[in-house]
Amino acid sequence: MRKQLLRSLTLALTVSTLVGTTSAFAADCRATKSVKDSAASVSANTAAGGHVSIHVKGNKTEAGKSQFQSEADYKSAWTAWVNYTGPKGPTPKVCGGGGGTMMDCVPADLVGLGTNKGYVCQEVDKNGMCTKGYNFTPSKVAFRYAKNDKGVWILNTAYPSANDSCA
Repeated sequence: MRKQLLRSLTLALTVSTLVGTTSAFAADCRATKSVKDSAASVSANTAAGGHVSIHVKGNKTEAGKSQFQSEADYKSAWTAWVNYTGPKGPTPKVCGGGGGTMMDCVPADLVGLGTNKGYVCQEVDKNGMCTKGYNFTPSKVAFRYAKNDKGVWILNTAYPSANDSCA
């Protein structure tokens, strides 16, 4: 009887520790070191397994993709979102525990993307380079987080959006 009680107590403590450990790693996605590292530049994002590059003008892309006008615009928007603490923005998503994806859909003016700061690629050549497109004024910016193939949370992609749902 005593051994069974001891086993039950040990099991309960183990489960409690594991549950506590999982939630201890949950954090605001944009503040997570692995996300910040993957968002530092387009090349760092690609190396981490993300695909921000297709949403930055001048990089290989696909027809129909919305893009930042430059890597500087992307980095500026990301930095503004990472540093934002004001009351009018969305509540930042939490990454941790299980898998899945998360998205922060942020007002474009909150992260400094104004008039004609977005671009939509309409046509690409055989090398995936955009050959025709148009400028637009984004209403939102999407920052999408996911676990990469190593099980680490990263900024999977980011893009300016013309609609309020970041679709």
